Amino acid sequence: MKPVKLVLMATAILCLTFVVTAQGPQNGQPQQGQPQADPDRIEAAHSELLNAKDKAAEASKLTEAVAPALPGAAASTAPIPRKNFIDEHIFGRIEKDNIPHAPLASDEEFLRRVYVDAIGFLPTPEKIRSFVADTDPNKRDKVIDSLIGTEEFADQWAYYYGELFRTRASQFHYWTKTWLKVDRPYNEVFSDMVTPVTKNSRGLPTALTFYDAVGQTASRDGAFTDRNNYRGLNRLDWVDGITTEIGRVFLGLSIECFSCHN
Repeated sequence: MKPVKLVLMATAILCLTFVVTAQGPQNGQPQQGQPQADPDRIEAAHSELLNAKDKAAEASKLTEAVAPALPGAAASTAPIPRKNFIDEHIFGRIEKDNIPHAPLASDEEFLRRVYVDAIGFLPTPEKIRSFVADTDPNKRDKVIDSLIGTEEFADQWAYYYGELFRTRASQFHYWTKTWLKVDRPYNEVFSDMVTPVTKNSRGLPTALTFYDAVGQTASRDGAFTDRNNYRGLNRLDWVDGITTEIGRVFLGLSIECFSCHN
């Protein structure tokens, strides 16, 4: 490029800079026509979030408003029979807070829900007719027991845990399906996932590194995996990432804050 063209280009850029600067806000003052932030309006907009609420009363109000619109599901405050500690935990809190609840589901509703939840399929018309005609008072417990442990149950929940654990392709699908079918305790599954004794070529010796939980950093630390100490890894985000995922998946807690606030 010739010197004359360079001079002309530099002059044009300089002029454009002066024009943009002249059109900008002067002396730190905002441009005309821009809405100003009103502290009172901001406080009013966030008052619902900041003020404490009676959650029980709010839940009761919502239930009473929605229940009448549902067929045969008028809100009730009658005691609910308990069959296990989960029922006691949920229904006990409902009664303690005096929250109205829907009545027990009909046989047709129950069968549809339990089939979809357990195996991901709807019951056949023949099974529906047979279940409705059955007079056994324990028929609901029996149909649950008949579904748990089936091939369809293992498939349905292996995919569920695959999404929860973020498995890579089918690498752990069959392992998950196996422990579901044999009804292994969750504490053993947890121990297998976070405390295996083998090393791998991707990161820390924990099964969680086979999942996408820390997949974003899985390829940058291979040089450290065969050493007897993990000082290199500990300086990176591996430990933070795995700990965060353990809290999310197994405890249902969000503990990312410690990554910065240590």
